[in-house]
Amino acid sequence: NDVHWHLYSRFDLAGGIDNKPIKLIEFNADTPTSVFETAIVQWAMLNVNNLKEDHQFNNLYHALKVNFTLLITLNSDI
Repeated sequence: NDVHWHLYSRFDLAGGIDNKPIKLIEFNADTPTSVFETAIVQWAMLNVNNLKEDHQFNNLYHALKVNFTLLITLNSDI
């Protein structure tokens, strides 16, 4: 399993509601400035709109949680 966690990007999409087509607004791949939005806000918006969590298209929150736990357990000084 070859995982590259340093690769990060985001598509900003609009539409997809009331049979309207989904449109690409922009593609952000230069900096991870929206990790918070991707990891937490998208999931919160699903909950606010009473949508199923399996409609979340990323697993960043879970991956961050797992990796921070791993970092803490590997370094007893933390």
